Amino acid sequence: MLKKQFLLLLTACFFFFFAHPNFILVKGFAPAGFLVYFPVLLLVDSLSVKKSLIFGSLYGFFSYFLFCFWLLKYCAPAYFAVCIMYAFFNALLFLLIRILFNFFDGKSYGTSYRFLLASPLILLYEFLKTLGIFGFNYGISAYSQWQNIALVQTASVGGIWGVSLILILFSALLASFWTDFFNPASGRKNGFFKRNLIFAGIYFVLLALYIAIPLSASRNVENRKSVKLALIQPNSSPWKDGFDEYKKEVEKLEALTDSALASHPEAQIVVWPETAVVVDICRHYRSAKSPERHALVRELLDYMQSKNVSFVLGNNYSSEAGGKLRTFNSVFLFKKDSDFIPPRPEIYSKIKLVPLSESISFLPDSKIKRWIMKSLDTHEWTAGSEYKVFEVGDFSFCTPVCFEDTFENPVGKMAERGAGAIISLSNDSWSNSLACQYQHLSMSVFRSAENRIPSARCTASGQTAFISRSGKVISELEPFTEGYLFGSLEY
Repeated sequence: MLKKQFLLLLTACFFFFFAHPNFILVKGFAPAGFLVYFPVLLLVDSLSVKKSLIFGSLYGFFSYFLFCFWLLKYCAPAYFAVCIMYAFFNALLFLLIRILFNFFDGKSYGTSYRFLLASPLILLYEFLKTLGIFGFNYGISAYSQWQNIALVQTASVGGIWGVSLILILFSALLASFWTDFFNPASGRKNGFFKRNLIFAGIYFVLLALYIAIPLSASRNVENRKSVKLALIQPNSSPWKDGFDEYKKEVEKLEALTDSALASHPEAQIVVWPETAVVVDICRHYRSAKSPERHALVRELLDYMQSKNVSFVLGNNYSSEAGGKLRTFNSVFLFKKDSDFIPPRPEIYSKIKLVPLSESISFLPDSKIKRWIMKSLDTHEWTAGSEYKVFEVGDFSFCTPVCFEDTFENPVGKMAERGAGAIISLSNDSWSNSLACQYQHLSMSVFRSAENRIPSARCTASGQTAFISRSGKVISELEPFTEGYLFGSLEY
């Protein structure tokens, strides 16, 4: 029995691993997403209450050990902290499912229903793990289907949780069929196998209707306009530091922009990625304490003003409050018909900060906090306070920054405020992992589908892309290359 249980454990870990983008299949294998919880349910069904805690912790640890491999290179302590956190979460999940199964043991109707009734518990686990300071959307079942447009577009109806429930219920039905087929005395002889066929029929009919809802939605394209964008991808390294490197980066961004505008003079907005310009534009324009930084900012502003386009770019923005300098991870909008000098950009500052990497405010000032910041080569950022919607002419858009577009709420709130499109700025180059970049893209596509608005992703090294309002990736730039991607967003 123990050998069988470990085999189910390994199968569950690998289904989870292969369902999402990974270092073997960088785009993931979507069909595995339907099977992730199939071995999990069979495993829990074979366990005692005590063993459910042990195997749950093993499943949580090793599934995220494989899934988040890219975190190891960035920060080993954070990598193992994530694995341990999910060991704890899944130990609780396995325990609750086992308790549920115990309730049905010995009951005549238990075999058919217990797997299905475990589905809400699993869905609740996936939802709860996204909440709070350490909320982490990576690994949600729905995101394994990012290339399955039929399911992605249903996010406009039930969000990612509707998609996750579809996948979890499939695993539950399969587990129920499997159990009844290989246990004839409790399955086929008492009619449960036939009941499972009925449940399966209901499942597929409802699934077809659910998929049809967004397909039947009104698609009035007659009055839509479009705006043309050039997304600049510098393939920059986040580990290079110092003024000389910052200057080279600005020169590279300008050269790539020149190439984009030479080939596509019809471009209306040029987008540079998250923290593309490290030197604080507003602060160093006002202050000449650092002559070289002041000169770089002045040259950059002159350059942007010479182009007949609007610029959206990432910048380290700072301001003083109560005698303390606060630093924000911000997005600047410089409109082509406004004055660039002195700089008066419209600003959005990132609100959803990455725990440990960008925000350690939940820890008191101590040696441990200073050690974490030093080991991660970071400092304490300040969270923004307002979900901003920009406008260029009659084109309205929001600019979630990196980690923010992995969550529903930030983009949803911006869409509620009138954003007609998403222009997200990101930098995943620190991971040096194609799979990590695709994991991020796999979540981004759902933000378009949920809100029925198109999006453009401008990144430092990938995945730079244009995404339709249904969540389909329309075009994509080669990752880990210097270049630009030209395209349009309908609004």
